[in-house]
Amino acid sequence: MNAMPTTVNPAGAGQRFSLPRFRSLMARYLHEEGRILLLSLLLVFGVLLSVFIIAALETSYRHSRPDGIDGIWQDECFMETVFFTVYAAFCGAMMFSGMATREQRLGALTLPASTTEKFLVRFVIYVPCAIVAFLVCVWLADMVRYLFVITCIDHAEGSVRLLPIPYILTMGNVMELTSYTAHMNAVGIELARLTNAGYALTSWSMVLTAQAAYAMGSLIFPRKAIIKTSVSIFMLCMVLAGLWWASSEIFGLSDARAVSQDPTAAALTVRGVVTGVVVILLYCWSYFRLREEEVVERW
Repeated sequence: MNAMPTTVNPAGAGQRFSLPRFRSLMARYLHEEGRILLLSLLLVFGVLLSVFIIAALETSYRHSRPDGIDGIWQDECFMETVFFTVYAAFCGAMMFSGMATREQRLGALTLPASTTEKFLVRFVIYVPCAIVAFLVCVWLADMVRYLFVITCIDHAEGSVRLLPIPYILTMGNVMELTSYTAHMNAVGIELARLTNAGYALTSWSMVLTAQAAYAMGSLIFPRKAIIKTSVSIFMLCMVLAGLWWASSEIFGLSDARAVSQDPTAAALTVRGVVTGVVVILLYCWSYFRLREEEVVERW
């Protein structure tokens, strides 16, 4: 007997987006997965706090800097960037982790809700809410680090500082007004600001792209999505690196020197737009992939 494709979600197929139904689906998902989400955030906070405390113990607070900058800020922001990228990848991989088996997929897809509502519930929780939650964890971990230093380390009251919000949001890529920058002219200051903006854009691009790529991977690879997506990304990067090397050798790009490596506002805008387009396309691909999951083969 020939296989006949059929829609497993007749209650939700073809329905338009409904805000009350979306709220009900969100409440149900949080009720079922809330404990796991909370434990994940506690784990993230514990890891951040541990590395911040260790870094504080290895930092000398005996001499305060005249510019009012805490020497640990750059170390914290570097660790924030690394953990943020890994955390974003895990969040992306968890978006559709509850659809690993056929039974789980059927249970999720037969819910009386539209595909848009099912996708948006997971998107809201694992993308914007997860990002805000991580940044709050960084802020709280640094506050505990600050209280630990002024309480347990002698002669640290005048040199320890809380990590400013702009540092957290840009992952340390902030134009610091130090004694060095005081002697810079307007062109130099603007160049330094654009350079820091470029580094901040690169950091956020890694986070958002990793999150979107692993979300797509969680649908392509229902089981062991993190491992399989990581291997796929590694292989893709190796292929792209090989193509770049080959084109450089063929067209002589390896010997060419750029006239200027200084960043410009236009170049940063283009990079931001390209990153945004790639991230949006990955999430759109994930959405249409989820819609395809609603059609199964009935034997």
